[in-house]
Amino acid sequence: MGTATNDQNFKFLDQTLNLLLIEDNPEFKDFIGELFEPVTIYKLHTASTCAEALSLLRSGLRFHTCIMDLGMNDVENDEFFILRQYSNHCSIIVLTGSSSPNKGATCIKLGARAVLEKGASFDCRTLFNLVNENVILNVINHKYSENSPDTLNFATKILLERKPQTVKNGPII
Repeated sequence: MGTATNDQNFKFLDQTLNLLLIEDNPEFKDFIGELFEPVTIYKLHTASTCAEALSLLRSGLRFHTCIMDLGMNDVENDEFFILRQYSNHCSIIVLTGSSSPNKGATCIKLGARAVLEKGASFDCRTLFNLVNENVILNVINHKYSENSPDTLNFATKILLERKPQTVKNGPII
């Protein structure tokens, strides 16, 4: 019996982590889809309105991270509705075309893990790293707080800081 390649070793993990993209701009939605397509562990679900997103969020499917465009207010005329209702259940990264510091501060106050501007300064790597970090947090410790003194939060903080290339049994160094 031959040995499996590395790609085959982890094939069972394909599409096990759910990302939700709430974006009304078709071009930007396609752009984000192309960014995450090579990462087969992710299954990207998309919604063009907050109402569509609510349907997905209420479907019983667990979302490990949500990438949300700010500015859609089709539910209760409130562009922050998803943040208000779901930031305690899912990590939310907000993307916005607005450069308003007040809107960004409101997003963070309502529980967004990060706010990124879509303009010329948009950095794919930053978004990709934020999604990866928040998925890890959602899987191992969805109530992570950098300032909390408990053991699980401390261990999570160390994991995020050290970013090991592999995980194996053995002593922590």
